[in-house]
Amino acid sequence: MVITSPENKLIKKIIKCTDKKYIKQFGLVLIESYKVVCDVSSFCAVENIFVLEASQDKYNDLIEKYLDKVVFISEKVCKTLSQFADKSDIFATIKLPQNNDRYGNKILFLDCIQDPSNLGAIARTARATGFDDIILFDCAYPYSPKAIRSSMGHILGLNLHFGQYEDIVKLKNNSYKTIIADLDGQNAFDYHSNNDKLILVIGNEGSGVSENARQLADTIITLPMENDVESLNASVSASILMYILTK
Repeated sequence: MVITSPENKLIKKIIKCTDKKYIKQFGLVLIESYKVVCDVSSFCAVENIFVLEASQDKYNDLIEKYLDKVVFISEKVCKTLSQFADKSDIFATIKLPQNNDRYGNKILFLDCIQDPSNLGAIARTARATGFDDIILFDCAYPYSPKAIRSSMGHILGLNLHFGQYEDIVKLKNNSYKTIIADLDGQNAFDYHSNNDKLILVIGNEGSGVSENARQLADTIITLPMENDVESLNASVSASILMYILTK
């Protein structure tokens, strides 16, 4: 059986799984592209996989693995599901991760990151460097299509906490050291910490780290700039600093 109409009941439901309200309501998120579906399905539970009928031979590995979950769709339905200009021919609905209140030793605190693409790029590096916990304060929605795509799906593999500045205080009381990324700190490449438990705070794209967060800093670090460059994109800065602190 092939679903050919965007008005199909199942299709109408899953297209809603790109919207914050319905992601929460259904506990599902829609992802797309072969690479993202393969990667995310290795650490998240799959509800369904949707494959363009004409592309069956391309995806035999996934079709065989998830045979009872595969739904074939028409090109018209594909165009309806895809959220981006480079239309995909494979999609999946993934069960929303069950985040928990436990923290590892390396935590990222994102202070008002508003661009979902920045958020996704930061999340991808966080997973690559072992910053498996991210506290989000007044940030873009992490399960939006742009955030997921920018993270290549890896934002779904992180333990996300929707928090406040008070969470930093609680963690400091539990021996975590707070490191603020800002323009007037010490050279990040010269920074060495003897503390295993740390919180790296990354601020808003335009205004940087808030004063509330700065007041909680144990250390402020900055990336040295040359040629009159004032600052880097938030995701670039965060990525460099996460690698420095991992080292």
